[in-house]
Amino acid sequence: MISRAFATTLLLCASSVLAQSYDYVIVGGGTAGLTLAGRLTENSNLTVVVLEAGGDENITDLRNRYLPYGTEIDWAIDTLPQASAGGRVYTHRQGKVLGGSSAMNGAVQIRPDTRELETYQSLGATGWTWETFLTYFKKSENFTADRDPLVTGIDTESYHGTSGPVDVSFGNNISSFFSEYAIPAVENMNQEVNADNCDGSPIGAAPQQITVYPDTYNRSYSANAYCEKYDLVNNMSPDFPVQDRTNLVVYTDSLVSKILWADNQDGLAVASGVEYISSNGSTLQVYGDSVIVSAGTLNTPKVLELSGVGDPSILSDLGVDVKVNSTGVGKNLQNQLGVNVIYKLKEDSGVTLGSETQAPLISLLPLQTVLSEEDQAISVTMLQEKNEDISQAQFEAMKGYIADGLAQTEINWSLQDEDEGLSLQFYTTDLHTFSRGYAVRSSSRCLSVAHVQKMLAC
Repeated sequence: MISRAFATTLLLCASSVLAQSYDYVIVGGGTAGLTLAGRLTENSNLTVVVLEAGGDENITDLRNRYLPYGTEIDWAIDTLPQASAGGRVYTHRQGKVLGGSSAMNGAVQIRPDTRELETYQSLGATGWTWETFLTYFKKSENFTADRDPLVTGIDTESYHGTSGPVDVSFGNNISSFFSEYAIPAVENMNQEVNADNCDGSPIGAAPQQITVYPDTYNRSYSANAYCEKYDLVNNMSPDFPVQDRTNLVVYTDSLVSKILWADNQDGLAVASGVEYISSNGSTLQVYGDSVIVSAGTLNTPKVLELSGVGDPSILSDLGVDVKVNSTGVGKNLQNQLGVNVIYKLKEDSGVTLGSETQAPLISLLPLQTVLSEEDQAISVTMLQEKNEDISQAQFEAMKGYIADGLAQTEINWSLQDEDEGLSLQFYTTDLHTFSRGYAVRSSSRCLSVAHVQKMLAC
């Protein structure tokens, strides 16, 4: 059964597709997986198949961006009880849908500081520089800068692309609260005001860039950017981004259970394809010259470990034969902890809501701005001793970020229409946590979730 056909790119229900061979098999049709598929199939000589565990849902209305949480399109993976957080269990939201987490996240675009990207090269990733990344940032982007008079000073030519598949713009009808009160408040606190936090120096308060279509403010994400392209009125656009892609096939409702291996070459494990479970419960195989595992932060280790790639001690407990000894699989897990602070506005404040699509202002602040001098001294003392879970190289790099004044805290400003009236909300996130955890298997069943520990340890 063909559930949809976009131009000549096929989106198929896996139960109907016989085993075939492709140049590339991509596990996971999420943010990265569909981007890879779109980019690879620009070469008409290459054939690519994508297997996505979830279905295809149109969830582009940002006003309802939190509705998918806890539904069938949310992996909703819980951590183990966190000892450093009073035994609390945290739920990690990850999209189980075509488009992955880009289909259900906050749709915010912020690029890292140039110095963060330079760290990769200093640790041995040759060519991983700001200049290299900027080329591809621009290639992926269709940027619209001037939809609101409150947004000014954007250097589109230097830092943005205008012909890529992912639309980026600003929330429409930005409330005057932000120009009349928020920006002056930021300036009174001696914080910077930054026109563009995607220019490689994202310090200060800036208008928030979001991945939306400028005329509808519906979500632009990897599924409709690289696979479909919703029209502003008719749901389907004739300007299809991957038209004539007979070399690209996407299977939905296809849960990959393991990588298939060919005979070893020179003692090395060689992937020949994958085994997956279709929507009707059938176990099928698909083959390829190369296999790319792009199943998300928590599910990529799962696929690797169930395939025999990982720490031998963990694989032994799972009853899985070791194909590749790689003790780092699922390790070095990190995430940011956030907290929401809400202030109810007075009824006679005169503030209007403006856009309902997204917060229009975001502040990125160094630790020196957030902490008092006394607290800064305490933090320096605390950082004299390395957390055993973090590598020395990462530890030194992150201490350097603090000393050099890189952003450590992100604050999203937003107005929300609550039952009791308008409220001003600040969602504050710690950007560079020193805590490290892991996501490893606790069961050899491919339907079970990851075993996540110390994800947000203090």
